[in-house]
Amino acid sequence: MKINLDVPYVAIQSNGQSFLYRNQHGEIFPGVWSSKYSKLMYKGLKGVHDNTAVLQSNKGHFIRIAYNNYKPRFYFENNKCDQGTFEGLYLCTYIESRNLSNEFIDSDYLWGSYDNNTGTWNGVVGKVGYGNADIGVTFISYTYERIQFVAYTLPVGLDVSNWISMYPGKVSPATNIVKVFDTKGWIAIGICTLAIGFALLLVRFVGQDIEFKQPDAVLVMLMPLAVLNAEQMPDWFILKTTRVISGSILLMFWSLASTLLTLAFSSNLRAIILTPTYATPIDTAQQIVQANKLAVLEDSTWQLEFLQSSPNPWQQQVLKRYRNRDVEKQSWEDLIMSLVYNPNDVIIEAEDNVLYFVQQNPDLANLSRPPFYFSKELLRPYHSGWVIQKESKWEDDINMHILYCHQAGFDVSIFNKFGKDRSVGKNPVSDQEKLGIEHLLVAFFILGSGFILALSGFSVEVIVSKKRKYDV
Repeated sequence: MKINLDVPYVAIQSNGQSFLYRNQHGEIFPGVWSSKYSKLMYKGLKGVHDNTAVLQSNKGHFIRIAYNNYKPRFYFENNKCDQGTFEGLYLCTYIESRNLSNEFIDSDYLWGSYDNNTGTWNGVVGKVGYGNADIGVTFISYTYERIQFVAYTLPVGLDVSNWISMYPGKVSPATNIVKVFDTKGWIAIGICTLAIGFALLLVRFVGQDIEFKQPDAVLVMLMPLAVLNAEQMPDWFILKTTRVISGSILLMFWSLASTLLTLAFSSNLRAIILTPTYATPIDTAQQIVQANKLAVLEDSTWQLEFLQSSPNPWQQQVLKRYRNRDVEKQSWEDLIMSLVYNPNDVIIEAEDNVLYFVQQNPDLANLSRPPFYFSKELLRPYHSGWVIQKESKWEDDINMHILYCHQAGFDVSIFNKFGKDRSVGKNPVSDQEKLGIEHLLVAFFILGSGFILALSGFSVEVIVSKKRKYDV
């Protein structure tokens, strides 16, 4: 088999199966030809099974890198890429470990789109696809159209957005006391108390034929509450000649049940009553709709189309109440700042972008509370990667390096630099609180209601008393 390395492609001139061939980029690879299928069945780099051989093959070479500055993903300045960014750390370690000479090519904030009028690609994708760069970086999303023109590396990062809202602040602890039991528990206690009260009232009426001490009906109804409050049981059912068994048994078992309820209430009371209470955070589109929040979106981006076509009906309903952000009147930075003290608005944004903004803004970074809350519901999650020429000699080596970086946790390390303390502020306030009057508002409210009702009853009694004296 004769091989002419001066021509763009290699022609097979013998019946041998193994041969070398040149791809469209002028790079030479080994291959295996199938006579049965009349096609190339294997193509690869010599020694591709040996990672050391792959590394050695690219050491000392020259590599051209097309990029866009987009923090915190990637940033290049003063002839140096920022290793404090996600892709900057991946790329710098690759260049250093291979001892590569390099040239960085700015793509003027164009990632890569196809122009139907000219039939050409622009941006990072165009520079790589037309051979003006060997690799394109900076948060490039996978699309079907792009992959027809260039190849992608393994995923470098994850592009995912969240619902972002003001971090839920503290609310009044006045209702903490009723949180000792849940709703079902309180209902059960109320039903039991009323049932015991009516049962005792029934015993009172039935016991009229015996020497039963006839207490006031109101006292009978209130007796379950008195026992529940650890008051002494009455001796109503102890007679000179006999005992009212039904009433005694009823009181005895209610006293036992009350003991358990009182112990449970007392044990839980201090812990719950002094626990700081926060507003409910926004985690889902359903909460946005039900809380009547206003979504601030950008019609010119993917957000509107994504929500309109979402299989989640609650995400579609968000569009019933939303405001389009006018980019000429309100910048992205102004929108983020306005959200810090606005509990009614929510936006869609990537968590790492917002956290990086917080880190760079002293007014936000030094707050005593976290400025933003990031929802658990994720919106449009997909991977991003780097682009390379099809059949590029860099492909296998770069993919191996990306896997090593993932294994080393490079992305986690970068995220932790500005995201590890996102749940608390830099000057956190202690959760330990002192018992104040606001914690006892429910008790004072009940007492106040009693005074008002008693005063009303007293007024009626005074009027009735005067009327009786007048009639006499």
